[in-house]
Amino acid sequence: MPSLDTFVDIYTQAGLLLVQDITDTDILNTLQQGVNMSYDQLAKSYRFWWLQKEASVDLKPKYETGNILTTTQDGTTIVGTGTSWSGNVAAGDKILIAGDQETYPIQSVDSDTGITLGTASDAVAYKGSTISSATAYKIFRDVYALPSDFLDMLRPHIAFGRLMIKPVGLNRMRFLQELNFSGEGPPQHYTIVSDETSNPPAQELMVEPFPDQRYTPYFDYVRQVTPLSATSDVPLTPREFRDIHVYEAAADFAQFRANDPERGDRFRAIAEARKLVMMQHQKSKETEDRPVIRPDLSAYRRVSVGAKRFDPNFSRNFG
Repeated sequence: MPSLDTFVDIYTQAGLLLVQDITDTDILNTLQQGVNMSYDQLAKSYRFWWLQKEASVDLKPKYETGNILTTTQDGTTIVGTGTSWSGNVAAGDKILIAGDQETYPIQSVDSDTGITLGTASDAVAYKGSTISSATAYKIFRDVYALPSDFLDMLRPHIAFGRLMIKPVGLNRMRFLQELNFSGEGPPQHYTIVSDETSNPPAQELMVEPFPDQRYTPYFDYVRQVTPLSATSDVPLTPREFRDIHVYEAAADFAQFRANDPERGDRFRAIAEARKLVMMQHQKSKETEDRPVIRPDLSAYRRVSVGAKRFDPNFSRNFG
């Protein structure tokens, strides 16, 4: 089979196997859909090595320069003094004011000395007592955007450090945040939160406690694939296994479009055999970093002992 470098190579080869004219728009669309269906299903079937990638997130240090000057109970605006919020604070950060037990989200940064409380869609009112004199505060961020192709977390870690961040569920994370609402330091726990209304779903990393300084967690993650559309698109599937998409697209076409299930079964059998080879590669990669225990054969050296013609103990032992 010729080199399958791009999307056009894959669906063209499927057309050649089927002896179909891919200049026919309907045939072309069917083959392209078959390739994309195969690509998507294969990527979702296992955490293959070719889907794994490393990335990092820069955690912001807390900001506490200056003081809160004024804010009113049930109000949504906060005025600071000696602050530089425009360059150091962003929407989505959170603020904790001294003497208050509540953490408030920041909806917008209006100036170096002015912020508005709330989420992206709703205003949030300040519940504490009215402030009319300089009061200490902390602004921090505990939620960070993940790569747009993020699907699932594998292993987070702090580069060149011993700190390991532990995964917890969202409910546990909320409990830890309430238990340690003013705590700060190196991140100890994380959870993944997602917005399923966006396309693709936006994934975010939530950490606890909030960072007291700048940290950079590195992590390995599984990528989600996007449909191939342009003829020059290159799938993540390794080149040596892209024939899987050729055979599966051909199998679907033969079975459902050409009404030739026997031929479709033959193509599908080849695709399944190629998947087995891929899984063997996967298992090899999963075990290549594991320690291999090799026995010390020196402990089993053969010692040559000269035979004796007569053993005086023979008759005693066996006589």
